[in-house]
Amino acid sequence: MLNRQADRRLQIISAVASCASEEGMAAVTLRNIARRIGATTGMLTHYYENRTALLIDASAAADRTLRARIAGHAGTQTGFGWLCAFFDESLEPSDPDALPWAFWLEYWASAERDPELGRHSRSRFEALRREFEPWIQKCVHDGTFRHDLDVPVAAQAIVALMHGLGMELALRHAPLDAGSRAAFHALLDGFRAR
Repeated sequence: MLNRQADRRLQIISAVASCASEEGMAAVTLRNIARRIGATTGMLTHYYENRTALLIDASAAADRTLRARIAGHAGTQTGFGWLCAFFDESLEPSDPDALPWAFWLEYWASAERDPELGRHSRSRFEALRREFEPWIQKCVHDGTFRHDLDVPVAAQAIVALMHGLGMELALRHAPLDAGSRAAFHALLDGFRAR
């Protein structure tokens, strides 16, 4: 029973991602998602109370799969290697089914108008910034980054750059290019110990 429910949730999340990417976030309604998976709206409300809950679960599922891809990409690397793996998997995912940046643009626009989604989005940004801090701190401790580096500020700069590059990729409808990769490495180079 649990596997069937998990499979159904994955099917729903996949429908949310494709709907948002193809038609925009306004088309992500319980009725439209139910239609896409060949179910009733009533069945969908068995899993999700409302559209906001559906979008929050979609973002949480994307976060979980991103972490798994990063772990696979980084392997045993920590610190600098982990930061680079995070960049690669966020902006050039190895999984073709990863939520596209177009989804996130739509999600953030919706979060600006939906207070509950806005709170969730802000907490995701804060959690991401905090997730970077220990890896940056490791780079400070191992001498890769300057000993006087303000770790929270560095984490915020990385998160801001990555989101900005992601938005640019979504708007360009183009893959990651050498310039985008160079911008990330230039930021990290600014943190390096001399």
